[in-house]
Amino acid sequence: MNMNILSGKWIGDLRGTIYANAFAEVRSENGKATIELRVNAPGKPLILCGPIQMDVDGKVSGTLRPTQTPEHLNRDMVATITFSSISEDRLEAEWGLDDGNAGLLALVRFNTQDASRSNLAPASPIQQIHKTRQLPKITLYRDQIKELVEILKSSIETPFEVVIAVNSDRKGLKRLASNFWDIPNLPAEAQSLSLSISEPGEGVNRQITINVSEEDSSFNVVGRDEIWVSGTTIEIEEALRSKSSRVRWLYEKHGLNINSVAFLTTLALLPDLSIGQRFILIGITIILALGLKKLHDSTTAVRIFLKKDYKEASYIDVPRLATTLAGAAILALIGGTYRLLTDGSAQRVVEWLVSN
Repeated sequence: MNMNILSGKWIGDLRGTIYANAFAEVRSENGKATIELRVNAPGKPLILCGPIQMDVDGKVSGTLRPTQTPEHLNRDMVATITFSSISEDRLEAEWGLDDGNAGLLALVRFNTQDASRSNLAPASPIQQIHKTRQLPKITLYRDQIKELVEILKSSIETPFEVVIAVNSDRKGLKRLASNFWDIPNLPAEAQSLSLSISEPGEGVNRQITINVSEEDSSFNVVGRDEIWVSGTTIEIEEALRSKSSRVRWLYEKHGLNINSVAFLTTLALLPDLSIGQRFILIGITIILALGLKKLHDSTTAVRIFLKKDYKEASYIDVPRLATTLAGAAILALIGGTYRLLTDGSAQRVVEWLVSN
């Protein structure tokens, strides 16, 4: 292959564990080619340069090193690109960094001589259809995450892989799904999870993203075909719904209603009490309500297990049963406190403590 076919200016994008726009300029001289690849990054752009070579098997690849890096990036990084498809108007390659990040690079030739306002303008406006669905707080296990990855892969025909990103103890991990589970010292549990996949191409590409965390549990589907977007949304919604039962959703949404009942009960009892007794009853009610809130939060928190598969739970959900019993106990304690305050028992206890 004549390396001169690579010469010129190319624009495109870089996908995988890192998403970025890319601009490349390839120069060829005496059968040797060098590439300067610019990738957008926060602050200054990342600029990588290096030679492109073809081995005896005809494989074209290059090893690039940075000539300019933003402050937060490693200045000693090494990038490799291996071309999988080369034509007059399009380049496709696999890229990788020495820190484990990897993905695909797609570039199209930009010919300034042929470009004009008429052919650069789109023939018609591009329609983007975007659907987002909120999710309840769910618990996910390793095998369920793998199942979601397969659903995402089957939803889009793309050479790109699903990207898995997790956050555990304030440390972020992001890898392609094919090698995520091989990460050394993978944490047993994560606080957040993100799954994403997209297709190559220009304009509005089909994309699916699932986010699971305490702050945001949702998924969104983007594309130009409304039928595909709607169908994919329903499929993913049903798959995620199976990870959280209707009972859990009702418990998460209405489990703290008993606190409202407790406060209404307290307000109804206040007129029969003195000022001091009112403060005592209100204080006890607030303390009990805060305790129930903490128990409810702990039993509805998002949990993501990276080293444990799902096991069928017992019919009785002990944590939620405990919360329900605690709520009933609050009402009983409020009633008991009211009785102590009104029948003189509390006063007799105070007098006994003072006398002793």
